[in-house]
Amino acid sequence: MGGLLTAAPAAPAGADPSRIRVSSDALAERRAPGADRAVTSARSDYADGAVRRVAQLSDVRAAGVDPATNIARATVVQDLRASRITATVTLGATPGANSVVHVHLGEWSGNTCESRAAIAGATTSADTAGAIGSASLAVSRSRAGAVLTLTSAAASAVRTAEWDCAFAFSTDVGGTETSGLYADDLETVWTPRLAIARGAPVQGNYRGRWTTVEVDLLNSGRADARGTTVRLSGAGLAFKPAKRSYGTLEGRSTEYYEKFRVRLQGSKPRTLKMTMTAQGGHRAVATVQIVNKPQPRKLPSMVGRYYWGHKPVQVDRGWDNVAVRFVSPRFAHVGFGKVGAPRCAKASRTCRPYKYNARTGVVQVTGLGKGRATTEGIRLGKQDYFPLSNPRPGAKLALRLIHQNFEGTCGIYCSTWTEWLTMDKRGRFVRSRQTLGSIGAPGVGTVWGVVPADERGTYRVLSRGRIRLSYANGTSQVHTIGIGHDVRGKPSPAGAGIVLDDVNFYLD
Repeated sequence: MGGLLTAAPAAPAGADPSRIRVSSDALAERRAPGADRAVTSARSDYADGAVRRVAQLSDVRAAGVDPATNIARATVVQDLRASRITATVTLGATPGANSVVHVHLGEWSGNTCESRAAIAGATTSADTAGAIGSASLAVSRSRAGAVLTLTSAAASAVRTAEWDCAFAFSTDVGGTETSGLYADDLETVWTPRLAIARGAPVQGNYRGRWTTVEVDLLNSGRADARGTTVRLSGAGLAFKPAKRSYGTLEGRSTEYYEKFRVRLQGSKPRTLKMTMTAQGGHRAVATVQIVNKPQPRKLPSMVGRYYWGHKPVQVDRGWDNVAVRFVSPRFAHVGFGKVGAPRCAKASRTCRPYKYNARTGVVQVTGLGKGRATTEGIRLGKQDYFPLSNPRPGAKLALRLIHQNFEGTCGIYCSTWTEWLTMDKRGRFVRSRQTLGSIGAPGVGTVWGVVPADERGTYRVLSRGRIRLSYANGTSQVHTIGIGHDVRGKPSPAGAGIVLDDVNFYLD
């Protein structure tokens, strides 16, 4: 059997065997007669909690007269966590003369395992070789009696390769096959993949009050997490409770919503640590900074202040956002208008006269009503508004946010969509969107989905509350940007989110 990994011709008598070399011939091996097929592998398995794929090879296809050159069985491992290939090969007897063991990993084509990678090693000398496709791969070896162990160097391709089968054979140093094992499945070993989604990175309440910290407990792996427990810790903090047990979190389960109560003891900000553990050493950790929320204060002036809010969700729409910006001592601009900070010279539908009493903190906007303005926001009539800040020109933002929305009445027409927005400190962004819509009654009407390619490029924060998104395709757009405030009253794009024009992006 020629192969991807073969041995060079035998050396003259009394000389050391030649080194194992890599050739370009493709290898394949069939499955043992009557064997069943397991599920196939996917590039995303590691992200879903897979740690390795294992093949137990024991069905002998061919064997020679010398048991020391025959492979009796082999355990082949595609280690996704370490990005290595390992093979533990048991020979029929402790070798005396040198021979070569070849182990291949590949993909099923019908009942044939077609090689995609291989490692090989000599039984008595130190010679080894390895390859993934046409790229060479370093391999180390060790032997204890009749058991030979081969281990590849770490390679990123091992983690993402969709191998689902393996086979092995041995040759003499001249390359003539001496034994072989039928191909068998590489079966995926799954573990839980735990995570705690903890919301805003900074949370708190007024001094002496309890803060309710809302979290989602997640197990995105395909294996159940048994004996799951969450413990809270942190100096200078009190907890209600400090520990909760949840039993089993099923694999690929939906989010498990939970609330914990935390109180800051003293005035110094403290770090809350939440640790989720499960049997087998699986764990996830999330931290939140707990602070004293400052008392609301009256504002000396309304000029330059920017606020947003949203109307109650209705049956035919989700987010219905509103805004008011106090552009001068006389006028407030209502709604999301032109890009950037608007200007008002006279009263109009969007430019409303207003009055503000700095002593009482009461503001009255024509057509919107009146209410008390503080550092925490405004309530005008029945509508709440929350403060936004303009980032300084040239600012760099680091955030990973989402916006989900819908409109229409399902059964007649409806559309739902999700947008994702990521920005980094290097001035890069990615904005993507997924839409699902329908017309007519379920089972009768039409359903469609739209998943356009990610839109990416670079961004630059401009003056007057604007940001330019320059796309990789050469186009650019300028948007109004406002940054939400965290519990301390400080701008926090990564925690409190941002508003681009009339679209609010927030933590998932």
